[in-house]
Amino acid sequence: MDVHVDIAKSYDIGEKVSSGIVDIGLARMPSAYANTASIVVDEEPIVLAGPIVERADEAFLLANYRLLTHNHPGYWEALLKKLKQENSHLKTMTVSQIEVTKRFIEAGLGISYLPKSMVQGELLNRKLNIYPSAAAKKQMSTTYLIEKVVTDEAKLFKRFFLQHDEKD
Repeated sequence: MDVHVDIAKSYDIGEKVSSGIVDIGLARMPSAYANTASIVVDEEPIVLAGPIVERADEAFLLANYRLLTHNHPGYWEALLKKLKQENSHLKTMTVSQIEVTKRFIEAGLGISYLPKSMVQGELLNRKLNIYPSAAAKKQMSTTYLIEKVVTDEAKLFKRFFLQHDEKD
């Protein structure tokens, strides 16, 4: 049995599964294709990630740093609308990938709201920090398993993934 891992944007995974290019997909948003099934396999909190600074709170960070947005599907539209209502001075920059967002934060170029699991390594290595956030408390990041035709290989992967996820 051959296994091929194809890294793609969450926006594209439903189409890849629907068209049969891949057997199964993991994405941060459900598939929009009627011939696929999207199963929630994980939900995790969002955190406010920023550069390491002393005595910072959410209001200070939003006033003094550019907000790096749209690096993760699912929660940005509602979050950004709320933040703009409460912070008329808000400056934003769209960054399409979480890894790039984290490097920008480490360089002091901005802040962002990210899934907690995505910043664990940077926290351990003291490359960035997370800060208390009222806005982040109301947001969750969801991971979906997307499938169409259930092959034997897809069943094995699904079983492995779900068992591994239960151990975390």
